[in-house]
Amino acid sequence: MGHVQMLRVSKDLRNRVSRVSHVTRVSQDGLPAGMVVSGLHLVMIPPGMRGIPHVHAGQETALFMVSGEAEVWHGPGLARRCTVRAGDFLCLPRGTPHLAVNRADVISIAVVAGPDPVEGGAGHNTNPIELPRHLAALRGLPVAGRR
Repeated sequence: MGHVQMLRVSKDLRNRVSRVSHVTRVSQDGLPAGMVVSGLHLVMIPPGMRGIPHVHAGQETALFMVSGEAEVWHGPGLARRCTVRAGDFLCLPRGTPHLAVNRADVISIAVVAGPDPVEGGAGHNTNPIELPRHLAALRGLPVAGRR
């Protein structure tokens, strides 16, 4: 399993550099070349809600946070946490367990490249995982996207 990588673009840099330069910088920062994903999805997590902890055994997941922020728990046992804010790009290598949580008071909106997070990515080895004990308090949060 590779390492989770995040590119945080400062507000000052965002105002001065074009999007094309950002893409070039992402490549220079060592994000996986030739990343294979099954689709592009708009994911919205309302305030006080969370996703389902899961892993994609067969492919990478990348997200660009359009607005708001989300806490992303990732790695074996969901032991690591990062906060992804508007303008951030996060790349999760295949086989990396992850879970997004919106503890903010505004909706989190992200563009996600990977299996459909709501439909379960049929055929792409998307597997739900148990919520670890250290995240038991999250059981009380409703799951976004559940129909």
